[in-house]
Amino acid sequence: MKRMRAALFVFAVFSLVVGLRSEDEVSAQIHHQWRRGFIGKFTITPDQPILDGWRLTVTFSKPIRRLEVWQATVVSKNKEKTEFVLENQKWNANLREGETYKFNFKGRKDGKGKEPSIDVSFESLHVGEGSGF
Repeated sequence: MKRMRAALFVFAVFSLVVGLRSEDEVSAQIHHQWRRGFIGKFTITPDQPILDGWRLTVTFSKPIRRLEVWQATVVSKNKEKTEFVLENQKWNANLREGETYKFNFKGRKDGKGKEPSIDVSFESLHVGEGSGF
């Protein structure tokens, strides 16, 4: 009986951890740049329903003066201005499993030169079962 309780406890903890971190398909691409800025698109395809929120962590290879994303809110950035944490707007907190979402963004560079490279990760704040819609 103790083994079964221990196994159930481990399963419950593992389920919570897996629910907080999702290996969904996410990418970022810069489409156009000019002297002091650039525009691009984040693409997210969740592998399970996302309910009540999500977060993107965006890391640039160079400092970015400002990042604007219409479908998300910038909730924090590091002092080097290379990492930005974005969270959903109220109206797009739920994402359907397997559906592709594209979010446009605009960046303002700190200086001249080529656009930075981008690394992006996606985190589900809550994972649901079924469609959730």
